[in-house]
Amino acid sequence: MKIILIIGFMGCGKTTYGKKIAERLSCNFVDLDNKIQEYSEMSISSIFEKFGENYFRTIEHKTFIKVLSDIKETTVIAAGGGIITNVANLKHIQNCLTVFLDIPWKYFEDRLPNLRETRPLIKSKTSKEIYELWLARKNYYNKYADLTIKITQNNNYEK
Repeated sequence: MKIILIIGFMGCGKTTYGKKIAERLSCNFVDLDNKIQEYSEMSISSIFEKFGENYFRTIEHKTFIKVLSDIKETTVIAAGGGIITNVANLKHIQNCLTVFLDIPWKYFEDRLPNLRETRPLIKSKTSKEIYELWLARKNYYNKYADLTIKITQNNNYEK
């Protein structure tokens, strides 16, 4: 049994690519953000607004552990962009085949106006603050990835 964990910055295509990879491998797919919402019976935006990021990271960790413990066969998991920021997740991440979807800042920046509306972590941040977060996370993604896929503006999700 293999667990393939898709990591990367918000909006880079983890869910889209994860589903395609799972389809190609004829295996299960789990979107961790969807599981968080299912288990907490709240949207991620609501969790952030009512309880803050630290509380969300705790729920994210518990959900990640539950998902991992429920896996019985090869599964692709699309993780949230911040999963690598919680030290408690790292030992579990190291047991997965971790794939980093590396999106260049210029492509992410093009998506920023739409993402601000749906991503509570960046809703009130300046572009400079978001860029700094992107840079900091990119270092983590590179450190923990077993494989990196460079995302380009012209990538075709169907391939």
